Amino acid sequence: MARTSKRSVSFKEVDWGAVSSKLLGVARSLLRCDNLSGLGVGAQDLAAEVLLRFLDPQEKRPKWDPVEYGEPTTDGVTAFLSKVLRYHFLDVRRQPAHRRSATVAPDETSDLGRLSQAAQLKAHLEHRAEQLKSRAKAQGDAEAELYLELQLECVRNGSAPLKNQEAAEALGITPPDIVNVTKRIQRMAQ
Repeated sequence: MARTSKRSVSFKEVDWGAVSSKLLGVARSLLRCDNLSGLGVGAQDLAAEVLLRFLDPQEKRPKWDPVEYGEPTTDGVTAFLSKVLRYHFLDVRRQPAHRRSATVAPDETSDLGRLSQAAQLKAHLEHRAEQLKSRAKAQGDAEAELYLELQLECVRNGSAPLKNQEAAEALGITPPDIVNVTKRIQRMAQ
């Protein structure tokens, strides 16, 4: 059976925004945390790499075969690329750097490469807290939003995060309420 190149197949019926967002969802479900340890590869990286390889006419794989898959539709392309993404994820996990969780020397040409590891961690924590704060705001969880802002201020000031009793006093709620707030935040993070 002769293989058809990507260029001879028309993808004008495909909603690439929907494909991209669904691939990102698949990638997030494959990762149990924000990125693969030792590699710094996140869900967006996995999804983008698969999508860009598919769209690049110079790449030989992955290739859409109309004989095997039919005419390309949004759902068809999403299903195909989801399968490709799963295999790509497994390939990335097999890399020695992931298995060893090796520490890679920072790239001196990047902005983050100039920062110390502590500063990188602080920047990551601030970014993650901002993401969670946005989710809390979107869900209308004012306590979680205020708690995250309070802890984020501690990180920005270079002090240790507040203990439950201190956070409860600052927010005017009880320590058991703080425990419930942290549990809601943990569910948001998943």
